[in-house]
Amino acid sequence: MKKLIALLLVACTLLCFSGCGNQGMDYTKAEWTDAEVGPASYQVPTDWGEPDEDYNGSDYLTNTYTADTFQISMDFMSTEFKYNKVPAYENAVDYKNFFKNKYEDYKDGSVTTNYYYEDFQEFDDVKVNGKKAQHYSYVFTDEGEKTRKYYEVYSVDMSGKGRQGIVTLRVSPMEGKKLTKNARKAAEQLLDSIDW
Repeated sequence: MKKLIALLLVACTLLCFSGCGNQGMDYTKAEWTDAEVGPASYQVPTDWGEPDEDYNGSDYLTNTYTADTFQISMDFMSTEFKYNKVPAYENAVDYKNFFKNKYEDYKDGSVTTNYYYEDFQEFDDVKVNGKKAQHYSYVFTDEGEKTRKYYEVYSVDMSGKGRQGIVTLRVSPMEGKKLTKNARKAAEQLLDSIDW
């Protein structure tokens, strides 16, 4: 009888914890501070501090923050940004289609590099600063580095402070292929704060 009760207690304990993952901190309850990338301003939790990665070219700027269970990057890409002397992207839809087309290349077997984009998905568009933003996800795989990373992306066309371009928010979990509820809440609050 004691063994049966002990087994039941173990089973109950396992059942209680089976639905619990590390949801991370709820950053929506933290203090937020102003930040900017190019002509776009936004807010992030104060305890994220300065960006981990702060690439500032003249036409492509990015700030990356590491939270407890995810990373968030805020990018500004000028419509004047060039790749191999050719304008890289005309607008947010063109930027989204780059990843979509790379996924199609992967599916039809025409990928010739050791890195590629998989599992492209489009979601309902959202509003950012009153404008329609593209919302999609993909998995970036680098066979050379033996890494796979999930990204959920929001990109919107912007014009302000004498600059035109694309503002992009990229969110990526530290592990797995799913954002936690708290990562999604932080991303949504950051999206609501974007201005130009």
